[in-house]
Amino acid sequence: MIYLTLLISTLLTFISCGPNNYTEESMLSETQSIKSSDELNYYVDKFKEYSVKRGRHIDMSGIVIGFTSKTLTSNAYSQGTIGRCYTASKVIVINKDKWSELSNIEKESVVIHELGHCAMGLKHNEGHDVNQWPISIMYPSVDISYYYEQNKDVYLDRLFE
Repeated sequence: MIYLTLLISTLLTFISCGPNNYTEESMLSETQSIKSSDELNYYVDKFKEYSVKRGRHIDMSGIVIGFTSKTLTSNAYSQGTIGRCYTASKVIVINKDKWSELSNIEKESVVIHELGHCAMGLKHNEGHDVNQWPISIMYPSVDISYYYEQNKDVYLDRLFE
């Protein structure tokens, strides 16, 4: 019980990723009931595999990823948020209902994007190339999944360079 109380009070002091400062109340609501899963761990393992293949060994210690049934607070980038990384606490929450609506490539891109925040400290990148394609998996929308599927190796090379 003491550990849980300490964890919750620690989480309350951190700011989530994204452009807005989320309230302590929304952060507590989103993180207190997360549940890990083999499905999420599969995508975390893919992230590790992709990084090692490109010569990067990313420190994954302390990262917690899990599902929540809570609605994640909307931000400036979306109608509703699928995943969020609380960078200081290294906690990633994924909305279970929204997740169930995603294709496998969308799921992979969401987890890799959130790990880009939590494991690598990356911010959103809204840049586009000459064809108006997002230049990074760190683009702040699940729409990146379409481009990611078309040019997966390019996006992964850029992420891990």
